[in-house]
Amino acid sequence: MQRLIRFWRNLRLRAKFLSILLTGIALISVTCIAALHIPLRAYDEELYKSSSQMITLFAEQIQNELKNYEDISFRILTDKTLQENLTVMRDTPPGTLKWITAKSDVADRVAYYSLWFSNAVCFQLKSVGGTIYSHFFEISTGADALTQARMDAATDQHGRYVWLAEDGEQPRLFLVREIREIQDMALDTLGILLIEVDFPALVEQYSRGMEKLDLDPLCAVYRDGLCLYASDDSIRNFAVGADGYTHMKVNGREKLCVRYTASDGMNYVILVDYGNIRFTTAAAVSIMVFCIIGATILVLLVSTG
Repeated sequence: MQRLIRFWRNLRLRAKFLSILLTGIALISVTCIAALHIPLRAYDEELYKSSSQMITLFAEQIQNELKNYEDISFRILTDKTLQENLTVMRDTPPGTLKWITAKSDVADRVAYYSLWFSNAVCFQLKSVGGTIYSHFFEISTGADALTQARMDAATDQHGRYVWLAEDGEQPRLFLVREIREIQDMALDTLGILLIEVDFPALVEQYSRGMEKLDLDPLCAVYRDGLCLYASDDSIRNFAVGADGYTHMKVNGREKLCVRYTASDGMNYVILVDYGNIRFTTAAAVSIMVFCIIGATILVLLVSTG
């Protein structure tokens, strides 16, 4: 310490002034650069809050739409006319007048309920005797979706609905439910109903609302780890992580990645453009660095002049 004091006392006045000035410039530089990260962090929090609000609303809209399917399936399950005619078809020999009349009445009820669906691929009902009623919409190929595995999944729930997310060339989402005999609480199987949801069309219906708000985020929706929808293939295989936000680069662009888990278990990932704030911050830091370097050079020139 004594050596340092003697060294300082022995310095020329110009050297002392230069040292003090350079130390001051260094402290100001560190303080300014640190100060730039404060608004950047605040921007992160605000962008996360606004993105969370957006993704929560988005998830609620989709969840409400899926609940509509669940409610319709319950309405079908408890339909008295449908129950009676499915019972007749079960208990009456096929081809008899009574059986044919009941079959026609069931077809009418199925056609009636098919008008209730939006964003559906198909609606099918299979009686316990094997008669299939089908209504296909839009992109459906018309293939029978009531496979044995799906019917087994329905009967395993004993009258409760179950959602099935299946992988393949295109991921698919089904609601299946067993129709059980309500009269006298018999609970015997009368049929199986299936609804296939056009999930991409459902998501895009509500994502258009975000576009109207000048928001065009990349988004993906997962169920049980399976990606049911992705607005871009670059985020289709994102791992489902904990709720919150992180920074990442996608296709060379800075993004804020927000993850959210809805109450129905679906996982949502939204990527919001983050490039502008990063660019602005980098530009500000660059300008500051150039100013500090310029000020330092000027001081050195003055001190040696």
